[in-house]
Amino acid sequence: MSRRPSFRRSGSAPVARRLGVPRARRIAAALETWFAAQQRDLPWRRRTRSAAQQAYRCLVAEYMLHQTQVKRVLEYFDRFVSRFPDVRSLAAAPEQEVLVLWQGLGYYRRARHLHAAAKAIVRDHGGRVPSDVGELINLPGVGRYTAGAIASIAFGVKAPIVDGNVQRVLCRWFELGPPLKEREIEREVWRLAEALVGAGADAGAFNQALMELGSTICLPRGAKCERCPAAAWCRARIGGTVDRYPQARRRGETAVIHAASLVIERRGRVLLVQRPAKGLWAGMWQCPTLESPGVIESAALAEFVEREFGVAADLKAPAAQFTHQTSHRRIEFRVWRPGAFRGRVRGARWVCREDLGRFPLSSAQKRVLTSADGSA
Repeated sequence: MSRRPSFRRSGSAPVARRLGVPRARRIAAALETWFAAQQRDLPWRRRTRSAAQQAYRCLVAEYMLHQTQVKRVLEYFDRFVSRFPDVRSLAAAPEQEVLVLWQGLGYYRRARHLHAAAKAIVRDHGGRVPSDVGELINLPGVGRYTAGAIASIAFGVKAPIVDGNVQRVLCRWFELGPPLKEREIEREVWRLAEALVGAGADAGAFNQALMELGSTICLPRGAKCERCPAAAWCRARIGGTVDRYPQARRRGETAVIHAASLVIERRGRVLLVQRPAKGLWAGMWQCPTLESPGVIESAALAEFVEREFGVAADLKAPAAQFTHQTSHRRIEFRVWRPGAFRGRVRGARWVCREDLGRFPLSSAQKRVLTSADGSA
């Protein structure tokens, strides 16, 4: 029977301190070799003529990939960098155009942060993505993980990264779980990531290998241990405890929001309003919508649209209803079409249906429009 690696149970020092440079080098070398042979062909990994261009593509990819699966980002990346091929073109673009290209990808704050980061890079760094981790962290929307990913992948800096995939891999390799508390586990995972990337020959390849391993091999359920290049060092695999790691995170209750949307159309034009500059779907466009913690009836919606937009609408039963789920919210939509309406519209815009593509709409609001038409 295989003997477990000895770096976990002896003594009270952190695991990373007892890992040892020789073992760390062997693990890093195994991952880098595996990645060179098995990496997926992803557009942001393809080499470009310029290091500055490569760094920009890495920047865009890391913003897009945050809390989003690779297959989803693949639908957006090429189109985005084709329209904004470099930092300066992105910085010069109107925010609404950036949001239009981002619509459907979700987490729209990332798009605004990326846009703001491009402006900061032009203003403070001469239009070149900085290589220093500290300077990267000062960019809007960049945390320790994103800074480490860009610095290591684009510039070869030996900076650690830890996202959900990496944490799962390292927790399994070193059996990090109770009785350690969640914060203790997080600190130890970062120490391990730093020790391992420091022992590798190619920081970018090693960090991408860790992420790739978590995405394709060391899965939350049904881990493919027989294909893992680090199986010989994985305590969870050797001990048959893979499914116990990582420790399940405590989740807060999902907030429930009720939304009532009114689809008003006249001569092929739809009435749209812009959401506030902060909050959910900030700065995007939608049909007149009232939100509340409780169920909204037609009378409340009619009163709202008359007060806010000067439209008196005759409302009967909702035309449709559906549930939209975000990361932290469940939004229960009810959609109305007025039997008749009158009044001079204020604080809203009439938009031709053929021009809707020029306005950033959330996927929820796109569904509002199609559901009102009876097509969804």
